[in-house]
Amino acid sequence: MISLVQMSLIYNPFIIQAVHSQFFIKLYNKKLHYQKKGFNIEQETLRFEIKYRKMEKLNKIRIYNLQELIEYGVQNFKSNLLDEWSKILFFDKSIKHNSSRLTNYNNPLYWQGLAKRKSSFNKHKKILRELTSNHSQNIQNEVSQIIAQKVDELFPRGSQIDGLYIQSIQTPPTSTNKENNLM
Repeated sequence: MISLVQMSLIYNPFIIQAVHSQFFIKLYNKKLHYQKKGFNIEQETLRFEIKYRKMEKLNKIRIYNLQELIEYGVQNFKSNLLDEWSKILFFDKSIKHNSSRLTNYNNPLYWQGLAKRKSSFNKHKKILRELTSNHSQNIQNEVSQIIAQKVDELFPRGSQIDGLYIQSIQTPPTSTNKENNLM
C-alpha cells in the first residue's frame, strides 16, 4: 500500500488525481469536465479510473500487450477497481455527528499534514471511517455498489461458480428429424 507521502495529489476544478509510482487514480465529474469542452451533458456522472503508468501490476497477471488485455477481459479488473475505491480517503458530507474533528477531516491539507506521521494518519482515518459507518449515508459504500453494478452491466459474465465463469449463451432450439426431412 502506498502512503500519501509516497504519492502526490493533483487538484483542478474538475479532476482529483493521485499519482502513485505504478499508476494514477483519477476521480472527476464527467459532466463538468465535458461541459468545459463545449459538450451538453445532462446527467451528473462520476468517473473513477485506474491509469497504469508501468506494466508491473499487469505483468503479474500475465498481461504484456493489448491482445492479452482484451483476452483477460476488462470485467476481471472489477475487484481491483473496487479495492482502489475502498482505499480512497473519502469525507462523507452526510455525516450527522457533532464531533469537533469533522472540520479537520473535511480539509485535504489536514490529511496531507498527517501523512508524515503514519500512525496518527491511520488513527484519524479509522475514526473517520467509524463516523462514516455509524453516522452517515455511507456514500462511499453506495458508490462502490454502483461501480460493481455498472461493471456487471457493461461486461456481463454469466454464472459464477468458484471462480470459474461460464458464459450463458442462448442457442436456437434444435430441429427435429421430421423438420429436417421437410427441408
